[in-house]
Amino acid sequence: MTYAPYRNESTRSSILAGIQDPADASAWARFFDTYAGYVFGIARHRGLPEADADEIVQQVMAGLVHGGALARYDRTRGAFHLWLARRVAWRVAN
Repeated sequence: MTYAPYRNESTRSSILAGIQDPADASAWARFFDTYAGYVFGIARHRGLPEADADEIVQQVMAGLVHGGALARYDRTRGAFHLWLARRVAWRVAN
């Protein structure tokens, strides 16, 4: 799969607010379009082949939708993209 490149922009509060509702398909599509390439790039940088990196993208995104992981993100502890990078690294390690 081909993902849009990550533009290293700061995460807008509107993106995170929109995905608090798992049923908001347009918000999730916007989030996916913004961050799937970032997640994929981290997985590839950590040495995974493309197919495995694709799987990591799916696992991370599914974990955010169904696992309630976003509720644990605390903006006061750092940037969202760094929090997401730690989640990707954890998935790759497992």
